[in-house]
Amino acid sequence: MKVAYLLILKGAKYRSVFDKVIAQVDKWNVIGADTRLFLVTDQQYDFHRSVTTIIEGSKLQEITKLNKAIDEFSPDIVYHRLWVLSPFLIGLLNKYKLVSEINTDIDEELLIDKYSSKKGFITYLYNAITRRYYYKRIHGSVAVTKELVNYRGLENCLVLPNSIDVESFAYRKREMERQIPSILFIGTPGLNWHGVDLLVKFAKYAKNRIHFHVVGFNDTSTTESLSNITFHGYLPMEKYSEIARQCSIGLGTLALHRKNMMEACPLKVREYLSAGLPSVLPYKDTAFLDERPDWILNVSSSEDGLSKEAMEKVIEFAQEYKDYIIPKEDVLKYIDSNALEQKRVDFFSCIAK
Repeated sequence: MKVAYLLILKGAKYRSVFDKVIAQVDKWNVIGADTRLFLVTDQQYDFHRSVTTIIEGSKLQEITKLNKAIDEFSPDIVYHRLWVLSPFLIGLLNKYKLVSEINTDIDEELLIDKYSSKKGFITYLYNAITRRYYYKRIHGSVAVTKELVNYRGLENCLVLPNSIDVESFAYRKREMERQIPSILFIGTPGLNWHGVDLLVKFAKYAKNRIHFHVVGFNDTSTTESLSNITFHGYLPMEKYSEIARQCSIGLGTLALHRKNMMEACPLKVREYLSAGLPSVLPYKDTAFLDERPDWILNVSSSEDGLSKEAMEKVIEFAQEYKDYIIPKEDVLKYIDSNALEQKRVDFFSCIAK
């Protein structure tokens, strides 16, 4: 079976998505699915033998190059991340069996940006017009949460949360005695459901008791200057790993409710756990719906942020686990990619028949 993975990735801030996809491609090839990533990008990435990069030329030239490259590969499946109908997909819709990965409620995200700019409004309308045509040509989907199963009528859907190769993850929490706990928060500017504004409220409350390290945002994210929060801006993993190793715990997305969602399985939390960092989740994580270990703390968040009771719970949790490192073997059954990616490849095989 041959799988073409189409990924359209513009902007350096999405490096973590590229890393996730490369890990998937490598895993599928090991499992036995002949997989190639077709990457449309404006960035330079390291050479990888399973990647064909489309980076130069006009939009039409890029589309022509992509279609030619995929035709030469002649896949049984074209896999892609579901979003608005891309021009890069149009020439593939009636030619190959398409499988989509559903990572979010697209309509809700577009609704958030609908009136923020002319581009946001046009994208919203374009999706409304093309969505039905697009979705009818999808042969199967993989939803990363139970909440997204059969999204907007898409059938033949497998639920499979995001995973990570725990054993080969790049860094681990450092063994050391920490005077006060520190919280690591990784986010992306422009995505208001990450809730950096709510994080600032929490930092103000926890002054002198918790220090916050924020990766992905700079200090222009807030007008307040707080001594217990450090904004590191965008950094690749090899740069922020040393910061992360010194932290006590990790913190997940704080404002998922802003796109009317309650369940998620973000990559950053998989990173935290693989590094041995106990984690706080202000939402339901698909991997921990049936069983929640002691090193996971669930709290509720709202538009006002964490309640006083929730903040006290997080501070107490950070104190308790400030020097604790989660053993890798305890994390494997929840988020490791080996068993989970085999299920995905098996799903591809059923569709390819």
